[in-house]
Amino acid sequence: MSDEMLLYLVLLGMLMLAVGMLIPSLMRIGQLTDNRQAEDEAYGEEIVEAFRRQLAALDEERYKGAINEGRWQELNDDIRRRMLEEHDAVFHDPNATAPAVTTGHVSRILVMGCVVVGMVALSIGFYAAKGAPELIELEKAQHVLSGQATTPDIEYYLANNPKDGRAWVLLAHQYVESGTYDKALEAYRNACRVNTKVANDPTVLLELAATLVTVGGHNNFKEAQPIVEKAVDKLPGDKRALELLALTSSANQDWKTAANTVSILLEGMSPDTPAYVQYEQTLKRLRRLAAQK
Repeated sequence: MSDEMLLYLVLLGMLMLAVGMLIPSLMRIGQLTDNRQAEDEAYGEEIVEAFRRQLAALDEERYKGAINEGRWQELNDDIRRRMLEEHDAVFHDPNATAPAVTTGHVSRILVMGCVVVGMVALSIGFYAAKGAPELIELEKAQHVLSGQATTPDIEYYLANNPKDGRAWVLLAHQYVESGTYDKALEAYRNACRVNTKVANDPTVLLELAATLVTVGGHNNFKEAQPIVEKAVDKLPGDKRALELLALTSSANQDWKTAANTVSILLEGMSPDTPAYVQYEQTLKRLRRLAAQK
């Protein structure tokens, strides 16, 4: 059972218990008391909701890097302190005018007050331990996108957020590190499929092409070459991209593209190095093959 579901079930049980204890007293208290309590509870809920939105916005700023960790903690503590102060002002306002009630009504009001305060205290305790339910997913997203999550954590996150291209790339990295290249290839493809920005990222394109080459096979080399060509267009002169293009085009017997790519690589190399001599011989061979084709 997930943390979110457990938290909701606990809070639901607390709510049902509180309602069961409150209903008999609510039915016997005068209309004035009912109206005052309803107004207080509605206002209290608005306050809690407003502070929840502030907490979510604060976490979003931390995720974007707009504030550092120390400033986030300071603002987070201040919001929670103000939330408690507002709550006390609603339910324990010393200046509020109390409605005229009998001694029996006072006893029932005290009982209700104890139940409500206890429920709120327990809820705040759960919030402090787990975080507000609507913020748990945001916290998990930050954990995943920070690069600190494990493979199962990222898989669980993507089960609920399948269109997060960045998370798919992080999952692909995890698979590459573990040597499960088939799964990495699928993750890279999903990343490019669900997110246009990711699909046009030259780094991701090169990683996808390298994974295709690693998995091997005629079809994968065919798929890899146009991907590398797209990356080369975005990163002109990049040695890693050019070498990968020379490799894939040679594997696909596209001798002209391979020769042109090796020629570009030679332009950036010193003629006095062994690598230059090797590339020069390769270029001559590729040009002969291109001329015969």
